Amino acid sequence: MITLVACSNNTQTSKSAFAEFINQEFIDEMESDYLTMHTYLENPEDYGVDETKVEVNLGSRFDEDTLIESKQVVQETYEKFLAFDRDDLTDEEKDIYDTYQYMIELAVEMNDDKYDYYSQLFESASGLHYQLPSLFSDWQIVDEQDAKDLITLVNDTLDYVNSALDYTIIQEEKGLLMIDKDSVIEYCQGIVDAGMDSSILSAMEETLTEAGYESYIGELETAFEDSFLAAYQNIIDTLNNFDNINEEGYCQFEYGAEYYSLLLEYKVGCNMSVDEIENFMEEAYNNHIMNMMMAYYSNPDVYNENYTTDLTSYQEILDFIEENMMNDFPNVGTIDYDIEAINEEIASSSGVAAYFEIPALDASTNCQIRVNPKLEDITSLDTYKTVAHEGFPGHMYQYAYMYQNVDSLYLKTISTNNAFTEGYAVYAAYYAMNYLDIDEDYLTLYQENELATYAIIVLADIGIHYHGWDEDQFIIYLENKGLSLDEETGHNQYLQLQANPGIFESYYVGYEMIAALQEETEEELGDSYTDLGFHTALLECGVVSFDVIENHIEEYIQNNS
Repeated sequence: MITLVACSNNTQTSKSAFAEFINQEFIDEMESDYLTMHTYLENPEDYGVDETKVEVNLGSRFDEDTLIESKQVVQETYEKFLAFDRDDLTDEEKDIYDTYQYMIELAVEMNDDKYDYYSQLFESASGLHYQLPSLFSDWQIVDEQDAKDLITLVNDTLDYVNSALDYTIIQEEKGLLMIDKDSVIEYCQGIVDAGMDSSILSAMEETLTEAGYESYIGELETAFEDSFLAAYQNIIDTLNNFDNINEEGYCQFEYGAEYYSLLLEYKVGCNMSVDEIENFMEEAYNNHIMNMMMAYYSNPDVYNENYTTDLTSYQEILDFIEENMMNDFPNVGTIDYDIEAINEEIASSSGVAAYFEIPALDASTNCQIRVNPKLEDITSLDTYKTVAHEGFPGHMYQYAYMYQNVDSLYLKTISTNNAFTEGYAVYAAYYAMNYLDIDEDYLTLYQENELATYAIIVLADIGIHYHGWDEDQFIIYLENKGLSLDEETGHNQYLQLQANPGIFESYYVGYEMIAALQEETEEELGDSYTDLGFHTALLECGVVSFDVIENHIEEYIQNNS
């Protein structure tokens, strides 16, 4: 439980009240959403969460009543938050306060009535139709109640998806639907075609059997056929009837550019304007191009090389990195984990290379890393980087450190800054490449080329959704930046950005912000600088806004100058 205790009688009431407020926010979040509670807590009662208050379902429905209620809750919570005086709080509380303020004020802005129905539920890369198969395929069973809840959730799929489709129908009628219809239909059709032979179903059956609850398989199969498969057929049928679809960016809507600017602010984890992000990423692009040229001119022959590692399994990759990172990152002890294949239907259709499952705070099971078995070559640098991103020193290490060293339950669970968590994992993956015995100029070319490319993609995303680029303008922009794509590839890239606004910002704007902090720290500290010290200062905050992270780095610099 959060215990933020004051020292002075004059301020104890305020500090204790703020601690209670944040702790109640944690409890309310856990009690309001079953999946959130199931993700983070195996034993909710140990954290003051009343499990009997939690309805077992896939989440709130997408209807007018829920929309109105959620806005009221946000506004009421914001008004309660405004009663606290930041000056009365401890340093740790101020970090929580600043992060909470960033999130709640952004939520209030995005809840403006003029943005109703702007949120897209069926994004082609991360929509709910993608999330459900992963949820069910990776379901973990600790006790019999988890087995029962799984059946309940599968049975809830049809109602949940129909609610999302009702919302999407209203979007289409209002001219606010932005979707890659063909891509979503193709994905859903693959699930429907697999039917009862689905690897999603077989994964759940295997989980039930291994946990000793195979008696529930009959109920599961009925729920899967009547609810899950029916829901995916409904998605196909509904989308086939749509023709009023925006095939360009958010700025085609009346308030689209304003909404996108708020969305981008959420994606990058701080109060940066669109213009500031553009300038920041343009400068990053120019730096990456300059670094590429310097590496090339110092060693032109390396351009034609194709280096690989001699690591032949995912386990070897993780063991190799863990052994080499000991002097560069703070110690977290032994992490027990399993490396499992991504469900074959998801692997074949999603293009996801790997992912890490967020563990419960009180997990009794090993951490889980899922890797796409269709990755072509385990010895490739791409595979090495992907495994580092998800494992060591990326997400798995990141969460292990946070769970061990951050006290605040809020910062470990419901606080959100994807630009920090994903940006850090990108940073960590590139950092881990330094451990490979590969020509330094080649690694520079490899890394700087990727980062320059993603800077272009981020800038193109802004161009599409904020400046209103159509596909022709998008292609011309890429060509001007030196990216020449064939017609099909260019079209598919445009569709990906158009249908998934802000998809890459958390990763690559987040990375650039962390890389800039690292460079600044090294320049300021000179001979006193260590990677270990910087990484500790970076990770010690938990999931906070970048303003808070920057304050911690500044404090670290001052204390070590």
